Parts: sequence; structure tokens; C-alpha cells
Amino acid sequence: MTVASEYINKKGMASQRNKFVVAELFSNSDGKTSGSGFVGIMVGTLGCVAFATATVGYIFNLPNTIDVMQQSSIFIGAASALLAARKFSPSPTIIDNSQSNTIDCSQQTAIENQQAINDAAFAQSIEQKAEIDALPHVVDNTPDNTNL
Repeated sequence: MTVASEYINKKGMASQRNKFVVAELFSNSDGKTSGSGFVGIMVGTLGCVAFATATVGYIFNLPNTIDVMQQSSIFIGAASALLAARKFSPSPTIIDNSQSNTIDCSQQTAIENQQAINDAAFAQSIEQKAEIDALPHVVDNTPDNTNL
């Protein structure tokens, strides 16, 4: 369910469908906030503002405005890439297991394998501790000369 449909459901009016919702700018198709979308919009806004101010500076013959225009063009290109990455990246599938408490075989096998690995590591640490405890302990009977 997208943010827009949640907004429509909360308002209870189908006429809200055509209204602009700011939250949709920053969300994926699954309604979750997209980091690349948020950063892309911020960088794009900054690039557009910088390009507009450099254009005004170019009109008034200020120095280095061409450099600012080039850098702001790079910013706008980076923002476009971030927004394209958000749009074309596959959204993760969300599995709703609230209806059933079953685990498929591959998940059960993975859980059993992890438990076996943990058990083996625990047994190995116990064996190493036993080997260390079996070593003869050396007691240093030399007098402590630090109190001189």
C-alpha cells in the first residue's frame, strides 16, 4: 500500500487521490522512505539553486560563475542518478507471516545449520579451556622488589 493510498484511506475521500502529498517524494513504491530518494531530492534542489544563482552572477559578470555552473550541473546529474536508482531498484518483497506460524524447509534447515555451528563452536571452546586448565601452572616464588 503506497503512502497516497494510506492518505486516501485515512481521509476517507477518493477525491484526495489527485492531491499532492509531500511524503510521496521520499518514498518507494512500497511506501517506505527511500534514502536515495531523499538525498537525490536534496542534492537536486541544491544544484538547481546553485545553478540559478550562478546564472544571475553570470548576468552581472561576476568571476568564477562558469565553474559554479559546472559544479552545479554535476550536482544535478548526481541527483538524477540517485533518483533513477530509487526508481529502478527492485523493492524488497515483504512476507506477511502473521496469518501462519509455519517456517518453510529452507528456513528450518538454515536455523538447524546455525545451531549446529554454534554448538560446535561452544564445544571447541570448552575443549580449549580444558586443555588450558590441564597445563601445569608455574608459580613465581621470586620476591617482589617493587617495594624498595
